Amino acid sequence: LAGLDLSSWEVAFDGAEPVRAGTLRRFSEKFGRCGFRQGAFLPCYGLAEATLLVASARYDESASVRPSPHARAHEGREKGGPDWDLDVGVSCGFVAPGQQLIIVDPTTREICEPGAEGEIWVAGPSVAQGYWGKPGETDATFKARLGDSGPGPFLRTGDLGYLAEGQLYVTGRIKDLINLAGRKLYPQDIEVSVKRSHPMLRKTFGAAFSVAERGREKLAVVQEVEPRFRGDLGEVAARIREALALEHDVLDATVALVPLGSVPRTTSGKVRRRACREGFLGGGLEVLFRSATTTEEAISRIWRELLAVERIGAEDDFFELGGQSLLAAQLASRVRDQLGVALPLRTIFEQPTVTALASAIENLGGPAADPEAGIERVPRAGHLPLSFAQQRLWFLQQLEPDNP
Repeated sequence: LAGLDLSSWEVAFDGAEPVRAGTLRRFSEKFGRCGFRQGAFLPCYGLAEATLLVASARYDESASVRPSPHARAHEGREKGGPDWDLDVGVSCGFVAPGQQLIIVDPTTREICEPGAEGEIWVAGPSVAQGYWGKPGETDATFKARLGDSGPGPFLRTGDLGYLAEGQLYVTGRIKDLINLAGRKLYPQDIEVSVKRSHPMLRKTFGAAFSVAERGREKLAVVQEVEPRFRGDLGEVAARIREALALEHDVLDATVALVPLGSVPRTTSGKVRRRACREGFLGGGLEVLFRSATTTEEAISRIWRELLAVERIGAEDDFFELGGQSLLAAQLASRVRDQLGVALPLRTIFEQPTVTALASAIENLGGPAADPEAGIERVPRAGHLPLSFAQQRLWFLQQLEPDNP
């Protein structure tokens, strides 16, 4: 109320007699000195299709906080450290009276076990009847039933979450979930790992999503960089890829570094991952540095051998670097031998850059990795890190000892 001219205002509370402006001013001054009461801030969950409110914390109760079910333990971090709160879930409270909320496996359409994560389905008097003029979307979203023909109808929110001790915890969106060879990755977890990987990324925005490459899904990351950074962007991308390999077991992510303010966001500051993905694929983003794909790395290696040059850029032209028809024929032969792709000679002339040629090879459907490349042998004398499977077994043994 500070700064408002209250001289002509009258306000009624809960149907009582109007309160004169002088009384209201004295109340506002007294309230301002008291400060903001924590109990006035209530975590809630809702969406437009359910008239905004589905669940809410109880008045004057602190929000419940618990570890996220898909959080990873990070070496050297302790509860209470600067990044500890990034791996916890904050309760959205209890389901509002009259509402029904269930957690459903979006694939089987069966109710999940207690505490398990699934899609949030809602039913009740506040749920709307559908989308105006869109019967197909209405049927898919507002008329869901368990097992297709069981109890219902329910509103499919598209949100992921779980119930614990009667309270709702929201963990993400189904459309944002990244599926790599059957493994489910949460973009929020990826983005946190990326920001932790380098000090010049901690105050910037990024987006993680999947892209199709050679018929399979692959992780891509678009990350803003502080404008005051004057170092090697290649080293920053390498740090990001290292973090993704160590923390998420993702070894071949594509990393694009962009200027500050490039990642699309809503007016409330939420990252628009789908819009960022479209900009990444369509070339609508200004990219300062982009890590090479495995196909691009293989092509660069072949070019260095054929053209006798030390460095190859993603947009370098094969013919401007000294290539000619005879070398183009040798290039096609080596691509066939090393990548297993029958590359037409004409394609080299039409797509003469590393990026364009790599995209053409990937569209032809051949493998991108060099079959002769071996796995680097690690010295066995020192300390060896546990694999992710070994870490899981160790954790389960600590959690419940001697239970096979």
